Amino acid sequence: MPTCSFSEALELRYVEDIDANPIEPSEIFLVGSFPGRSSPSGRLVLPKTLTLNCCDIDRAGALRKIEELCHDVEELDLAQNHLNNLNEIDNILHHIPNLSFLNLSHNNMKDVQLDTLTERENLRSLVLNHTYVPWAVVYSFLDAMPNIQELHLSLNDYTFVDLPSNKPYTNLKQLFICGNPFSSWNDVIVIGKTFPNLEALIMADTRITSIPEPSSWQNIFPHLQTINFNNTLLSDWKDIDNLNHFKKLEDVRLQGLPVLDSLSQLERRQHLIAYLPFVIRLNGSVILPKEREDAERAFIRHFLSERERPKRFYELEQMHGKVDPLVDVDLSPKKTAQVFVDFCEEKSVLTVNLQQSVQEFKSTLSGKFGIKSAKMRLYYIDKALQDDKDLQEFFEPNELKFYELEQIHGKLDPLVDVDLSPKKTAQVYVDFCEEKSVLTVNLQQSVQELKATLSDKFGLRPAKMRVFYIDKDLQDFVGPDELRFNNRKLYSYKVKDGDEFLVDSK
Repeated sequence: MPTCSFSEALELRYVEDIDANPIEPSEIFLVGSFPGRSSPSGRLVLPKTLTLNCCDIDRAGALRKIEELCHDVEELDLAQNHLNNLNEIDNILHHIPNLSFLNLSHNNMKDVQLDTLTERENLRSLVLNHTYVPWAVVYSFLDAMPNIQELHLSLNDYTFVDLPSNKPYTNLKQLFICGNPFSSWNDVIVIGKTFPNLEALIMADTRITSIPEPSSWQNIFPHLQTINFNNTLLSDWKDIDNLNHFKKLEDVRLQGLPVLDSLSQLERRQHLIAYLPFVIRLNGSVILPKEREDAERAFIRHFLSERERPKRFYELEQMHGKVDPLVDVDLSPKKTAQVFVDFCEEKSVLTVNLQQSVQEFKSTLSGKFGIKSAKMRLYYIDKALQDDKDLQEFFEPNELKFYELEQIHGKLDPLVDVDLSPKKTAQVYVDFCEEKSVLTVNLQQSVQELKATLSDKFGLRPAKMRVFYIDKDLQDFVGPDELRFNNRKLYSYKVKDGDEFLVDSK
């Protein structure tokens, strides 16, 4: 497969429309990814954010050219290339002095040779998702980036966390380490010791099976505010209860856990709210005071009939007092009714089966009064409306024609019960760097929430992401529709199974 250097990719992506042999030196100003224009000043200016993903880059190239072109660059996306040499990566970074964000996702670094990197004090965010980068190389990056605040290590097939717990990196605030098969809580403890000022720990899709008693770890995460344990293997409510020992925890994501399997969707949220009194945001949604009170009361009711009750039940009962169970109201239709039957100005009382047909009712009356059904006219009078003078003419006794009409039209099938409520999820294709994957999306979520999901998946920050919606039925007639409004719900785009989202970098 042909490869190219970083400097060559820069020219191909950003300077391809400039005259190859200008008579005079030119000055080129680029906005976004649009080609530049020439002027006689001899200066070349690139945008502060460069996107060079999927360009087959494997080396730095002309270092002087990189320094000239990239002096003002602050963010660099090099995902899906062939960079597996630390020296080449260091050469690129060394000549971009103002770089603060670097994305190296999907570059295979499994066999990269350890090397010392030049210190980069300006770099704040590093994305190494799906690189299989060895832990020793991660140390090299951390040592070279003393002010790093955000680190992405998802999908690297780590079975354990091998970080130097005796050498803390105090500036890191956010760690994304999703989709790795490590399972021991000791790995989480190592993370806490290595990054003592961590505020957000995103470790969805790992194999963590339990959260042990907090005596060994509760003081390790003094600043942790956000946790994502989606799709882990937590199977006991004690694990959820132990989350309360993170002193500053206020934002959690807990979906796809075995402990929730036996509950309905509503009960899952109610139980989690009840167990986590200090959390103010659950699975992306703010917990309002009214919702918390309702959830805690529902939690108490849930265990009223249980012999074994958790400790949290008694804590909430002490807070809310005794809660009565909900009244079991039978809303099923009545099967019989006692009615008056008026025949020849004589009234009698009759218990009628409300499930029978008019024909069957007429047969009963025929036997009672000795008049043939075919010669019988039958009227219904609603006692609640018969004395309402304003409605009198509309509610005169009406002849029951059901049987006669059934004879004319025959038996009619009941209407099909069609569920017209909007779908809650859809399976869609997501296209990123010309590779498609299948994703199940919640149609009740907003564009902003979708971007957060895609950010975890592809290592691309939401603020630097453009997402386009492609309707499979209309793609031959209209182009992709950019999702510009972060608060707009996905269902409003009428997203359905088989549609596509195209993800691009700004």
